[in-house]
Amino acid sequence: MSHFSTSQTGRIACTYWILIHAVCYVLCAVVFSAYEPVHAQDSATTVDQAYLQIQPQTLKDELLKASHDSVKLYDLVRRADHQNLANVAYNTLNEMRHQQPRNAVVVAAYCFSFQVAAGDYDNPGRKNRPFTEAEHKSYEDALNKAYQLDPKLWLPYTVEGHYLMASPYEDVKALRLLQKAVALAPSLSYTHILLAEAYTVHGTPYHSYSKAVQECETARRLQPASAKNADILFDIYDIRTPNRKKAADAKRYLLSTLPPGFKFSQSFEERLARY
Repeated sequence: MSHFSTSQTGRIACTYWILIHAVCYVLCAVVFSAYEPVHAQDSATTVDQAYLQIQPQTLKDELLKASHDSVKLYDLVRRADHQNLANVAYNTLNEMRHQQPRNAVVVAAYCFSFQVAAGDYDNPGRKNRPFTEAEHKSYEDALNKAYQLDPKLWLPYTVEGHYLMASPYEDVKALRLLQKAVALAPSLSYTHILLAEAYTVHGTPYHSYSKAVQECETARRLQPASAKNADILFDIYDIRTPNRKKAADAKRYLLSTLPPGFKFSQSFEERLARY
């Protein structure tokens, strides 16, 4: 005869069920905590953080604290670019990658900071830093090392893909790299934005404004506050495939992502004024 009533048996079974699920939850938390989380940026932010001012020492401190967060490091280097602090970001990450040579996130972020400091990114008004041939070789070696350290990290694919996009001989490879970045980090707006930009390059085998718009809209859902994303859409509807209504919408979107009083170049102000 059983020593337990039906109700007692049910309570014991329920208790075991709860304990088993609790243990599984803890084990999963431990396992997944070993991997760097790639998450969507804070969608509550209304202004693109890259255009907010930051002091040089604050930038350096934030870079040091974010040594295992690829999204944060990417954000900070973009911010350095737009605040004319590219050299601060480059020097800091160069030191960090020597101190943490096995950290793929830091090594890849260093490569991004090299591009920004060299003037190969989004701030054409800034004077390029003249790098030596040895420094260029160090950058190339670091990029290869980042791939080896973590083949599933999105950042080196994005860094190299964006760089190669400017070359008429490497456009197909650039597209593959940027598509790989999207596959590795589909919840990250930056990967979709750079792939969208690749689709807007006229004359390439993969040139497609409709695909660019699709990627931009995906990026907008993930992170509304992206001036670069808004700029791509405005460029498409203002010049590439003219559409006054959509260009006006893209203009409003762009202005909503920038701090009040932000100054554009005169030529771009004239383009905006048409809508």
